[in-house]
Amino acid sequence: MKWWALPVLGVLGSIVLSVPDLDSSWAALVCVPLRLLALVVLIASARRLRAADPGADAGWWWIAAGIATWLGADVLQYTGVSSSLDITASGVSSVYLSAYPPLLIGLLLLTWRASAREERLGGLLDGAAVAVSLALAGLVLAVGRSLEATAGDELLGQMVDVAFTVGDVLLIALATCLVSVSQPRPVALIVAAATLPLALLSDCLWLLVPVNSALIGALNSLHLLCHLSWAGAAVVAARTHESRAPRPDRPAVESAALSPRRLAVLAVAGALPAVLLGTVPHPPVGGGYGGVVVGAVVLGVLVPLLVLLRLVEALRAVRTAARAVAALHQDLEHQATHDALTGPANRPRVRTVLAEALGAPAPAGGSTTIGLLFIDLDGFKAVNDTHGHRAGDEVLRVTAARAAAVVRGTDTVGRLGGDEFVVVLPGLESEGQLVNIARRLVAELSRPMQTEGQTVAVGASIGAALAPRRGEDGVAAADALLHKADQAVYRAKAQGKGRVVVFDDAMRAEAVERAAMAAALRTAIAHEQLVLHYQPVLDLASGHIAAVEALVRWERPGHGVAAPESFLPVAEDSDLICDLDRWVLRTALRQQAAWARAAADGRGPQVSVNLSRRHLARASVLDDVMNALADSGVDPGSLLVEVSEAGAVASAAVRENLQALRDLGVRVAVDDVGRSWTFAAELQHLPCDVVKVDRRLVARDGSGAAEVMALVVRAGHALGMSVVAEGVETSSQEAAVRAAGFDSAQGLLWSAAVPAPELDHLFAAGGARAVRS
Repeated sequence: MKWWALPVLGVLGSIVLSVPDLDSSWAALVCVPLRLLALVVLIASARRLRAADPGADAGWWWIAAGIATWLGADVLQYTGVSSSLDITASGVSSVYLSAYPPLLIGLLLLTWRASAREERLGGLLDGAAVAVSLALAGLVLAVGRSLEATAGDELLGQMVDVAFTVGDVLLIALATCLVSVSQPRPVALIVAAATLPLALLSDCLWLLVPVNSALIGALNSLHLLCHLSWAGAAVVAARTHESRAPRPDRPAVESAALSPRRLAVLAVAGALPAVLLGTVPHPPVGGGYGGVVVGAVVLGVLVPLLVLLRLVEALRAVRTAARAVAALHQDLEHQATHDALTGPANRPRVRTVLAEALGAPAPAGGSTTIGLLFIDLDGFKAVNDTHGHRAGDEVLRVTAARAAAVVRGTDTVGRLGGDEFVVVLPGLESEGQLVNIARRLVAELSRPMQTEGQTVAVGASIGAALAPRRGEDGVAAADALLHKADQAVYRAKAQGKGRVVVFDDAMRAEAVERAAMAAALRTAIAHEQLVLHYQPVLDLASGHIAAVEALVRWERPGHGVAAPESFLPVAEDSDLICDLDRWVLRTALRQQAAWARAAADGRGPQVSVNLSRRHLARASVLDDVMNALADSGVDPGSLLVEVSEAGAVASAAVRENLQALRDLGVRVAVDDVGRSWTFAAELQHLPCDVVKVDRRLVARDGSGAAEVMALVVRAGHALGMSVVAEGVETSSQEAAVRAAGFDSAQGLLWSAAVPAPELDHLFAAGGARAVRS
């Protein structure tokens, strides 16, 4: 049932009951069924509320009890009229009056449940101000005049009628309070509350009209409209609780705030006493009616007093809200500037603190040196891999706490992300002071930690850098200092970990050189200054060249041929490596296509291309490979993508993209196998077709070397992979790899990496055999 159908029925019933000289039996046929309908709807809604939210139904049961009592009085009244039973009017009125207590209890329970403790005072003051002002209007306009016109023997009956207006005023007070504290405020609830003043109007007019007046039916009908409207509000309440719509979060003081509508209502309520007492004639104090005048004066004083108290409560609520907003702002600011996991400053906050320190004017007579320590934990990945991420998170929290305990009170500890922390140290006296603090941090962070019931140990490498406070562009200076400290920690880890390295002039010169090399390399890619050399891979069973590995060379203008190890690390520090990968892919596949066109059988050698971990971690690598294949027209099976052992196990994204490449038909090789034993556990989970064993394992001598190579070969074969030996340089190494069962091999024993033209004649006839160099 639509909730609005109930008040509409109430309006239609009121129209019927307002027909002049309507027979009481017809009135009973309208009034009793409609009020019974309201009762049935209330009971059904209360049952639904109990099922959806136990406890939310209590108020509605009491309201149903009040309407049931009113319905009983209807039956008594209309039965008495139709059957001429001896049921006195005062007796029926007493039954009607007895409906008010359960109605009041019901509204009180609904108000109590709908509000928090902090909200109730404002709502009660709203209700009291409106109710008292309406009570004053009723007293002046209706009650006083009614008592003035009432004879002494009729006074008791008239006082019973006055009691109805008192009950109406109390209901209005509670309903106003309920609407005030409810969030959200359903239209059905507002409509129901708005019908209560109509009930009060009905009872006030009842005091003034003759008993046999034609208006009696219309006045009775307003209570019927009221009851049906509250039944509609119950329907909406049940539907809202069944949908489990969450109560919107809001400050607890919101209901105490004064909206423009509330201010308008309070303004009318506050002005009403002056208007009524100043303009409406009232009976003289004498003649036994002085109590009415006194009551009017008391109510007239009480209304502005309640309005004043409401304004005071609103001011208190504003102050409380201001404090709550300030606390919320402080909490949000802390969350925005501090690391959620470990507690210290986060990256943006570190950058801000550092920029403010470097950009501040130099103090007179004070230290102007700002220090920065960049902490990178050693062995943190092993903790995550061995003990799980919960243990890793605990290590990070302990690290942050220990760092904060070591540094000075003026220093700022921050976490950049992962296992990287920084410390900003203003007001340093010397480089030695910075190094001493860094060494204490290394010692403290290297102590064993307890996590997940186990003892774990990590270390720390620290890069240190200093800069003067210049009072200039602090942001640029902060970024530069962070970069210097990052370079220093990189050097510390390269030197064996657990060290403190201070950024110096040599590292500055190296940084300048790396920046210049990166810029020159970007130009080289754009202007085709790079070349590819190809090293043959020999099929050990047939002696034919099975594939070639494309290796990039850079003929740098003014510097000669640059070794790959001199420029590849520079490229890998940025997205430049992705640009380089794309160039190598495109160039190598075009060369493979050229060899295939020149071959008698139309088939060229398989081309192996190394892709970086950074590039393979991106979804765009799939498009890059497909574009290069489409550009060259090469079959995907003629391309072998190589990734280092460390890169293959680096992340799930790398493994997912490698599998996607295999799904395209591209073959995948894992390179440098044998540098660490972590690969043995990961091999079966990696999406690869070829295992390339590191040259250092091939070159090993002594007992056990041959057994280790044979073990790797057997593992690869067991997983359906072919195994390639890298770096074969001597006949004895060739014999060893053949004995171990390798499928293929490459190395200087057969050929170095050479330009493509030097291999053209080998592939032109097809099935070329490798020639020893």
